[in-house]
Amino acid sequence: MAEAGLLCATLAVTILPLAVLAGISRRDRAALAARCTEGERMLDTIDEVIFRIDDSGRWVSLNAAWERITGINRADALGRPVDEFLAALGNSTERDKFARLIRGERGLVTSLHTIRRPDGDTRHIEVRMRGAFDGEGRPVGLVGHISDVTQTTRYRHALEDAERRFTTLANASPVGIWRTNARGDTLFVNRAFKAMTGLADGQWEGSHWITAIHPDDFDRVVTSWKDIVAQKAAFEGEWRWRRSDGSVVWVATTGAPQIDADGRVTGYVGMNIDITRQRGAESELAKKESQMRAVFDRIGIGDEGNAEETDWDLLARHLRLMAGPQHLRPSSRKMRAA
Repeated sequence: MAEAGLLCATLAVTILPLAVLAGISRRDRAALAARCTEGERMLDTIDEVIFRIDDSGRWVSLNAAWERITGINRADALGRPVDEFLAALGNSTERDKFARLIRGERGLVTSLHTIRRPDGDTRHIEVRMRGAFDGEGRPVGLVGHISDVTQTTRYRHALEDAERRFTTLANASPVGIWRTNARGDTLFVNRAFKAMTGLADGQWEGSHWITAIHPDDFDRVVTSWKDIVAQKAAFEGEWRWRRSDGSVVWVATTGAPQIDADGRVTGYVGMNIDITRQRGAESELAKKESQMRAVFDRIGIGDEGNAEETDWDLLARHLRLMAGPQHLRPSSRKMRAA
């Protein structure tokens, strides 16, 4: 569409040599001029800049969008070097690409630039250009178009800034934080997650995180995760990570699907909390309770035990054994009746 719109701007140098123009009738020339005028009007309604650059690197044709995007009068720009406007051409790599196109290299070149309008507003633009050639295939400059991508660029920058803030906050958190796509493939984990699992970068991505699940919990966790993704549901659970050094970490996990403005699930986000100490305390408490029950059973204290028949000396000896070595126990004090 862009190159078709350049018909009038490039006609004399790319399609119809002067000798051919001289041979057509006055009526045909008038018709051609009318078509050119209509083409120029159409070009001026386009939101993108349609341009032509000559073989010396100067602007020779610009449509009305130039003024809307750059804030610079077309008359002031025409005939001036392109690199006065596209500061990025000062970069050696970009300048080399531009020079090769001018010399006749085939192909499309796309580049992003930041410009500052005379009113102080900053705009981000995308420039796409290719070589222009005359009827004998000789290079005569460049043609192309410029798109204003300011809103897209600002949105991308805002998104990148939000990602950086999220990553900074996540890495400062003592709990493991993770994020997946809609298929359940892991896209991000924080430092705490990697510390809990023992997985380094390159080991947790996608579905590789499941390799750190304790073998006794593996089938249960993987099956539950597949069901959650299929149901697009919130979830919670507990399992063990087994790290490469053989150590085990218990975690409590909670998470929820992320929903976009259209109600579609775009991924999942959640956190893992290290509950190894709590699990250890629960296990130790259960062990003590079991031991206490065994003692009570031995000395005759049951659900209907008779306190008068209880062997309190035997009970005291068992309790001392359960409490551990004497030197580790605090000094006892006599109990007083209220």
